[in-house]
Parts: sequence; C-alpha cells; structure tokens
Amino acid sequence: MPPQLQSPAPMVPRVVYGDLGDLSAAVRDFVEASAAMCQPDAVHICDGSEEENRAVLAHLEEQGVIKKLHKYHNCWLARTDPRDVARVESKTVIVTREQRDAVPRPLGGGVSQLGRWMSPEERENAVLWTPCQHGYNTLHAN
Repeated sequence: MPPQLQSPAPMVPRVVYGDLGDLSAAVRDFVEASAAMCQPDAVHICDGSEEENRAVLAHLEEQGVIKKLHKYHNCWLARTDPRDVARVESKTVIVTREQRDAVPRPLGGGVSQLGRWMSPEERENAVLWTPCQHGYNTLHAN
C-alpha cells in the first residue's frame, strides 16, 4: 500500500505574552487563523497596561523603529521602510461592493494607480497572504 500523505499540523503560535485561553472563542479563533496565515515567530496578547506600553515603546526604540521626540510628552517618530508593500499603491487591494466607492477609474479606461479593487466575492476566493511575518516578527493581538 502506498504511504499516506498527512496534512501538516495546524500552527500553534508561541505566545510570548498573555494567554490565548483568556480570549473569547471568536477572538482566539481569529488570532490563531491570523497566526496560521502570517506565520509570525511569536504572538503577544496585548493587555493595554501602561507597563506593557512602556515595554513595547522601549523595544521599538531599541530596534530603531521609532525615535522619541522630546519636544512633546509621549511623542514618537515612526518611519516605514520604503520597501514595505503597504506603501506601494499597485499592491494595495481595496474590497468594496462597488468599484467606484474605492478606486477612481482613469479617464479613457486603463488601470488605476491608486490601488486595486476587488469585490467581496472575489476576496473570498483570493489568496492574498503569504507567510508575511515568518522569521522576523511578532503578531500583536489586542
């Protein structure tokens, strides 16, 4: 008899802060599905405390992601990486029922440079995600 192929085990995220068990079933399912899709190295369940806020800000500053602006209280400068896909309009997908609600149509036809439109039905069948967080990131869930 030929060997049977086994489905890969679902990814169980490594929680570095918080407890998935403290979340409601719907939120827990959403976090687990997001972790399976994005494949982060870890998951941080946010509690919203001031201590957590200070720790996250200190970590981001240490990593060079943000810079404290001393002129104002609790003011930070955050710059995005120019290679970040969110900055590339041609790779941005906007999902609405009607195209005119989201993306203007260029005069004379053609493709809009302000984003790509997709209907909710198309979105249901589309594969838009790759393991975008695999190997270098933590998924933060509020």
